[in-house]
Amino acid sequence: MPRPRSSKYRDLPEGLYFKGKKGYVLRRIDDSWKSLGHDKSRAIALARRYNATYRVDPEIAHPINFDLVAPHNRRAVEKLSSFFARVSERYAEDDKPNRDTLAMFNSRLEKLNSLIGDRVGMSISLDDVNLVLDTVAKDKSNNVFNRWLSFMVKVFDYAVDESVMKDNPAKRKKRKPKEEKQRQRLNLDEYKSIWIHAPQWMRIAMDLSLETTHAVNEICAMKYEDITMLDEPVLEDGIEVFGYLKVHRQKVKAKEASRVSIPVTRSLLKIVEASKDNVESPYIVHRMPVKCSNQISQYCDHITQVNRKYLSRVFSALRDKAKVKKNVSAECKPTFHEIRGLSIHLYDKAGHDPQARAAHSDSRSTKIYKEGHVKWVQVPAAELDIWQ
Repeated sequence: MPRPRSSKYRDLPEGLYFKGKKGYVLRRIDDSWKSLGHDKSRAIALARRYNATYRVDPEIAHPINFDLVAPHNRRAVEKLSSFFARVSERYAEDDKPNRDTLAMFNSRLEKLNSLIGDRVGMSISLDDVNLVLDTVAKDKSNNVFNRWLSFMVKVFDYAVDESVMKDNPAKRKKRKPKEEKQRQRLNLDEYKSIWIHAPQWMRIAMDLSLETTHAVNEICAMKYEDITMLDEPVLEDGIEVFGYLKVHRQKVKAKEASRVSIPVTRSLLKIVEASKDNVESPYIVHRMPVKCSNQISQYCDHITQVNRKYLSRVFSALRDKAKVKKNVSAECKPTFHEIRGLSIHLYDKAGHDPQARAAHSDSRSTKIYKEGHVKWVQVPAAELDIWQ
């Protein structure tokens, strides 16, 4: 029988101690120590959960013999780590996420497994959801908090579907309000000051984004073969059109509005022609890397294709070199994505509706394919041509 705890620890669960500046620490059953921070209620909840799992009275403890558990009840005593090991494959098959989304899902799943993987699914409650959020989203933005909550809702929905859990406690957790956008907008004068400092391939990327309204994913993926040139130019709304550029916006790729056919006006044609140099590349925005490794970037399929993350990083460096928003905090400075916002603003100011051109999803949620054919949204002819 363990000796009674001293009075100053009597209100704490077994194994939990308060060590002044060190905060609350837990003595585990292997005599190792784990710091649990200074939040008393959180430390107590974690200690109780640990004790319920590992400090079980030998009189009632027993190993689980799955051979003796009825087949229809085996999922009820399955540890979440076993369920987590297979849920990623199911998510990939059902949702068909892109590579980055799947990688993020697996990263969060690994973190969730480290926090509650040793638990039986049926024992997970709203308290556990709160503990996970306290660990992964404390002092983070509301957006991070909500993304983690949405992730747990999805994972636990799968668990309920497979009878690993009875209900989804994450659905009972209240989301935090959406935060106002922190990044400041980019104006045309600032755009031009960054452009002056940019190398040719970045200038092409910036001008292409401004003229088409599209963001870094689409800009880095645009190929010369995506352009269909006309034998003779035609007039559309009084503007000369030389061909059409087809763009499939990946962020809303399941929406009908995600596929747009943008008229190649004289302004857009000048950008495409300016991109052609002595580098052989299928991509409109391209560069020959200074250091050629044996492997092509995971975001690229050709050595001359510009890695979208590299493009964003170089743009931010050029922005700082041009001293744009120099007195603004780093998280509020405009990124390459803000060129899209500037473009939409300029088209709207010029009297052109930018929605179709920008491939914004509309109220319709019909599938991309209709009667076996891909439907492309034809965009009205318009151009900015800020350099005229």
